[in-house]
This record gives sequence, C-alpha cells and structure tokens, in this order.
Amino acid sequence: MTKTNPINVSTTGAVSFNGTAFVGNTLSAVDGGTGQTSYTNGQLLIGNTSTGELSKATISSGTNVSITNGTGTISAALAYPVVSSLAQGEKLKVSSLGTLTTGTTTIDLTAAQVFTATITAAATITIAFSNAPAAGESQIVLLRLTNAGGGTIVWPASTKFANATAPILTTSGVDMLGVYYDVTTTTYIVIVVGLNIG
Repeated sequence: MTKTNPINVSTTGAVSFNGTAFVGNTLSAVDGGTGQTSYTNGQLLIGNTSTGELSKATISSGTNVSITNGTGTISAALAYPVVSSLAQGEKLKVSSLGTLTTGTTTIDLTAAQVFTATITAAATITIAFSNAPAAGESQIVLLRLTNAGGGTIVWPASTKFANATAPILTTSGVDMLGVYYDVTTTTYIVIVVGLNIG
C-alpha cells in the first residue's frame, strides 16, 4: 500500500495541503486550520454553513446586558439583577436616599430593592424613577419613608394608586410603600404596605 503525503512542496517552493495551496500562514478549516490569521479583541470563531468555513464574530450587547471585549477576555454584565424566584432567606439590597429637603429625587430601579428616605417638614419632593425593566419584565421595590406626611410628594404622571388617590402619609412616623412597575401599562403602581408603623 502506498501512503500519500498530504503535504507537498514543489520544486519552486510552493506548499499545498491535500491538494489545496497553502498561502502565507493561512490554513483553511477543511484542512484542519481556521482560515483566519488576525483577530480583534473578543472575536470568536463561529461555524458558517454557507461557506463551510469558520467566520469571525463578536458577542454584542443587548437589552440590559453589556458586553466588554478585552484582550483575551469577554465579560458580560447585567444592568439590573433578574430574580426568577426568591429563595428562603433571600436578602434585599437597601439604598438610603438621605434626608430630602427639596427638588427632584430619582430612584434608580437598578440600584436596590429597598429605598429609605426622610422627608423634611413642609418640603415639596418630586419623585422620579429611572431604569425601568425591559419589555416583558416587571419589578417591585419598597419605599421606607419617614415623616413623609409632613411634606408634599409629587409622583410621576404615570403613577397609579388605589381608587386613583395617593395615600395620606404619616407626619411623624414611618410608612412603607411598594412600587410596582406594570409592564402591561408601563406605569408605576403605588401600594400601601403599612402606615405609621410603630
């Protein structure tokens, strides 16, 4: 039996592999190579059925997911935590908004699940929400407000309440409210958890 050497070097120095010319440093995928010679950060080789070769591609960022293509690395980060279920003893992150005296306070829904604040007497505080969930997702956060009834809270126009009326909050004490982002109507629904909690 005669063995055939897959690598052939001609008298002129031309190299072929299994009958395919081997040019430079590129070896096709069908011959066991990649068919590629240079890459950018984060590029991967993906099978391409239309060419029968490997194509270079990168992973792209999407809704609430950011992709960073580094030198020899690929990292992905969620814009906010997606919780499919709460396990027993699940911890919730708390963010303090401090003492609110005037102006607009923006609650970043990606920052925490519980927000605390103290309202200064006679203050007018405008509440705004940022980074609402993407289409097809809902979210609920808790607000722990101290002395909120001593001031005036202006809720976003897209906020809804039971009986279409904002709750009367406690002048001197703690109130707990839930804010539910309703994906169906893309509005915020304020739910009373407890008033004047002592």
